Amino acid sequence: VSGLMKCFEDVFRLRIRLEQTRVGIGSNGSLTISKERMGLSSLLVDQQRHEEAATELRILIDELDFQDKEDVMSMRSKAASMLFRSQAAVCLWNNIVSDERELLSSLHEYFSSLGENENDGKHPLPPLHAFEALKWSCITLADATLIAKCYANQAIQTCNSKQRERLRSIPRHDASSVPFVKVSKSTPHIRNYRGGKRKVRLGYISPDFTGVHPLAFLMQDVFRLHNTNDFELFIYSLSNNEDDSP
Repeated sequence: VSGLMKCFEDVFRLRIRLEQTRVGIGSNGSLTISKERMGLSSLLVDQQRHEEAATELRILIDELDFQDKEDVMSMRSKAASMLFRSQAAVCLWNNIVSDERELLSSLHEYFSSLGENENDGKHPLPPLHAFEALKWSCITLADATLIAKCYANQAIQTCNSKQRERLRSIPRHDASSVPFVKVSKSTPHIRNYRGGKRKVRLGYISPDFTGVHPLAFLMQDVFRLHNTNDFELFIYSLSNNEDDSP
């Protein structure tokens, strides 16, 4: 497999060089170069070579700045999302401010392109996955909700008419109605923890903590590797069947 990946990588790099020779290496690139560089970046991400991928993605975003084509916006949005993900994978936050700005800009461009088609489920999906939107602190709850809605609307399109009608009848909640708990530095449990008097209570909630779901097996080491001197763990299973939960 590694040999095959190396062949693909060589092909991408060769195509980039050939196109650079054709259009002139000193030029600002072409859509063909950008597409090949996107393929190379995806390949590097798949191999967990995140720093190399980040380098290629930054070059790609710079190249796309000088292009004015319909395909550019979606490619730029995807590149910004991949760059942020690659940086996070290896905890490289040197350019986090500019990376966040780029990610938000591409995301809001996507939202603007939706127009009145937000709920038709036929528009291309957002550059950011709904689960990822909950991970990055720069993504607001309102934006994360809209991303999730886009994914949900597309999923609804795969259902039959009766299923669609039933799904659309489920009450929707606006992001502004979600309650927040504001935690300040004076909150007792934080103050006590900093003084070493009390552990942080950390809870995990999922419907997938069952004896047959892969998540339950994948999370075992996560639970085990917590420092029990600093954290007190609570695991809540939302499975309907009590016998399913280990």
